[in-house]
Amino acid sequence: MKIHTIFENKIAEFTCDPLVQGIFLTGSMARGTETEYSDLDIIVIYPENRVVEEVRDGVPIETHYNTYKSIIDRFKWDSGSLYLYVYGKIIMDSDGTLQKIVAEAKQMLVDYKVDDERKDFVTHKMQALKEKLTAAIKLNDTLKISYLIHNNFKHVVDYVYMQNSLPVPPQGLTYEIYDNLTVKPSDRWVERLLTLKGIELAEYVLRAI
Repeated sequence: MKIHTIFENKIAEFTCDPLVQGIFLTGSMARGTETEYSDLDIIVIYPENRVVEEVRDGVPIETHYNTYKSIIDRFKWDSGSLYLYVYGKIIMDSDGTLQKIVAEAKQMLVDYKVDDERKDFVTHKMQALKEKLTAAIKLNDTLKISYLIHNNFKHVVDYVYMQNSLPVPPQGLTYEIYDNLTVKPSDRWVERLLTLKGIELAEYVLRAI
């Protein structure tokens, strides 16, 4: 695939820069699930922070230049970013910085605790959704059911991850790893949320809640 050739060319460019301390691949290519339509997501350990977006031969490329400190600081306010390093791939690590970052990300996921504010907010959303879906079922209002699930999809996903004492992964990764959870409504639960329709969908969500 051309994405592999483009990635190899990017690696050659990075390694020519003496300020590059490490190269880390995220996204579908890091997980081996890329297709000819995938994009490239790269993190480069660098003395300064910046983002470079480009398109080469139709392939979107997003390169994040980050310092070690900025990545660790981000973990504190964006817990979803932990997954990038747990499911990513080290390409080059000249001084062991990326190994330290990956180890820190894994440990923070193990130690993660759901804060009370998130717990209260998501629980309230689920209780409200439960009442509205129950009413929609009684009225046989399938359009209302679709509307309610569409508007609350991310809250349902958050609710399931909350039961596992985990933050929600970034969107693309959520779709790939959701069935790895210990506590879940059923196998292929995200697939069911996306494909079930009408009363069947409403009843499934009510059971999940």
